Amino acid sequence: MKKFSFLFINDNVAKTGRTLHLSSFFLKILFLFCLISLLFFIIFLYGFSQYAFNRISYAKEIVNQKNLHGELLFITKMVQESEHRIHTLFCFDDNVRILYGIKAVPKDIREVGIGGPEFISPEQTAERLLSIGREKEVTDLKLRLEKELRQTQLENSSLIEINREINHIKQRLRHFPSVLPTFGRLSSNFGHRSDPITGQPTYHCGLDIANRIWTPVYATADGVIKMVDSNREGFGNLIILNHGYGFSTYYGHLQDFAVKKDQFVMRGDLIGYIGSSGRTTGPHLHYEIRRNNTPIDPLECVHPMAMGLE
Repeated sequence: MKKFSFLFINDNVAKTGRTLHLSSFFLKILFLFCLISLLFFIIFLYGFSQYAFNRISYAKEIVNQKNLHGELLFITKMVQESEHRIHTLFCFDDNVRILYGIKAVPKDIREVGIGGPEFISPEQTAERLLSIGREKEVTDLKLRLEKELRQTQLENSSLIEINREINHIKQRLRHFPSVLPTFGRLSSNFGHRSDPITGQPTYHCGLDIANRIWTPVYATADGVIKMVDSNREGFGNLIILNHGYGFSTYYGHLQDFAVKKDQFVMRGDLIGYIGSSGRTTGPHLHYEIRRNNTPIDPLECVHPMAMGLE
């Protein structure tokens, strides 16, 4: 058997040394052992590196998950707050429409063609987004945001409609005779009465308001002067004011006029003066309101704060 000899010399002691004799088989075993040890060390080092890397990645993922959880919780709370504000806006919209008699927006229209997810708390939403079913919850959250956007656009259109309707109502109110044309004493009501001259039963189509001659008479609503007649049957000096929307007002027994035919006047503008012209027993104003040329009781149209009668 082949052998290998190793000579170890001690430098501190002159000419002294030790010889070690090793067989080739033993050296092969020793080399194989070192090789296997090195291989196990490399495997261990690789495994430890992978473990350390996974732990670091896991720690980073935990941090990212916590940050994501906080962000999703914040977004979900904002979505729910926005939904609450939109609901409050819908309630305001409904109240305004009821107040002004505007047709309400149907509830199914306000759903803007999609269905909303079940109500869950922000914490539950955030937890679901971090779970296995995360994609569905993200989709639900996206649908809620899209629904809010559509509802906001719908409400914007609704408010534009309300503003248009209110302006239309305000315009109509400006043309509605809701005040009295002058001050004085109510000497005769609307309806059945005895004729002040003949004493016979008759039907009075307006109000008689007594006061001194030259007491100012004012337009009771916006409109256009349709007639200025100085000898209109029993009315005497008469003004007819057309307000539109089927309403017109008559001012009879005037002393004089302050307007001309086809002139536009606004509520509160001076149009004439109380007199005693025509068929009358004394100075007063005969005031009529006609709707589609049918006389109606002026007191039913006058706002209580605008009576001003004795």
